[in-house]
Amino acid sequence: MEARELLPDYLLGQLEPEEARRLEEQLERSPELRAELEALRAALFRLPDQLPPVTPPPRTWQGIRARVRRGRGVPWPWVAGIAAGLALVFAGFGFYQGQALRALRAEQAKVAHWLSEPEGKWRAIKNAQGEGVGTMIWLEDGGCLIVMKDPAPEGKVYQAWGVGGTVAQPIPLETFRGRVVTLRLPSPAVALAISEEPGGGSQTPTDIRALPKL
Repeated sequence: MEARELLPDYLLGQLEPEEARRLEEQLERSPELRAELEALRAALFRLPDQLPPVTPPPRTWQGIRARVRRGRGVPWPWVAGIAAGLALVFAGFGFYQGQALRALRAEQAKVAHWLSEPEGKWRAIKNAQGEGVGTMIWLEDGGCLIVMKDPAPEGKVYQAWGVGGTVAQPIPLETFRGRVVTLRLPSPAVALAISEEPGGGSQTPTDIRALPKL
């Protein structure tokens, strides 16, 4: 098994100690392998960044301050007061983020499922400058999971394209606004390109962001 194929298990702490030691030795010798590890780490562990920032209502902070004042000079009640205040914070804006949290959990479950797929093969997704912009796991039957490092810019979507092989023109595939998508590579294609497109997607690529070869 290639070293890069061990990177997901290494990040999740699932390698045997000896396997992890050997991989770490290769990481020390290979800047390229280290870059792929960082690209994978950024792609897989930044999912919570999708949650929009929300300012809790003023009464939430008033509740926190009141609990801090009551606990002043008594260490444990003070800690309990802060905990209660934080609970109010989450209650205050949890309703507004409920939908985003559900979507996030669904994406996390999707990624976890693919990481546990024994036949899955991993590759970093890089832009024209060689910078990691995401990661991809794919199966021999053409199924793919794509996790982008960042969501699409405001007003844009990502769009996947089947390319290479006997494909004369890029085949338009799914569009997605978030960071995680699953799709199936059409059989004539041998690689996926990813572009940024206007909201509804396009029939031909507008702004190619990455071309991860399979």
